[in-house]
Amino acid sequence: MGDSVILSPMTTFIAVCLGLITLELAILIVALLLAFLRVRSASKAVEIVAYRLEEKIVRFSSNAWMRALQGAVSVAGGFLRGRRRD
Repeated sequence: MGDSVILSPMTTFIAVCLGLITLELAILIVALLLAFLRVRSASKAVEIVAYRLEEKIVRFSSNAWMRALQGAVSVAGGFLRGRRRD
């Protein structure tokens, strides 16, 4: 009647192994994509924090106290450099 295909046990085993390998590869690709998405969102969050921190530093450096501290450090640095030359 019809041609029936009879698979040997070894052929069936190889087909099942190839199917499992393909399934595992698909799962790993999905896991990798999810990891990339997490890294991307984390990097965006770090960038936002960095911009906010930079803004605070700029505001702080324009403060009179910061200028006074920079002046004191400059005087101390000049004093130490003068002592080393002696």
